[in-house]
Amino acid sequence: MARADFSNSTDGFPLVEEGVQNTTIEKCYENKSKGGNNQVVFELRTSSGGRLWHYCVNEPDKNCWMFRKTIHAITGQKPEKGPFSFEPDDYVGESLKVEVFHDEFNGRISAKVKDVILSGDEGVPGSDKLSEENDLPF
Repeated sequence: MARADFSNSTDGFPLVEEGVQNTTIEKCYENKSKGGNNQVVFELRTSSGGRLWHYCVNEPDKNCWMFRKTIHAITGQKPEKGPFSFEPDDYVGESLKVEVFHDEFNGRISAKVKDVILSGDEGVPGSDKLSEENDLPF
């Protein structure tokens, strides 16, 4: 009879710690969400070897503020409002600082991206909310 001990086994990659994490973009691509919306997916790797997926809505009639903020965090330049063209592969290998939280679903804990951190906002999660609010049309 064969035996195994799964006491120290993990389900894949290590759980990324909550808080601000430095990551590298391993993949970037467009696809459809479960709800059928266009989205851009950033597959991220932390310096400790953990993995995260960052999903950004990319629909012209929806608020794409997180996608716009993500591009700003990657490139250091805030994209102008209006149409924007990009090549997803151009972002592979770039750095992205993110704020991570833990979420529990069906008894399983996973790490998720809560926010991206703009340059100059390191260690101050959500510090750019005021500037994002100033972009609202009302």
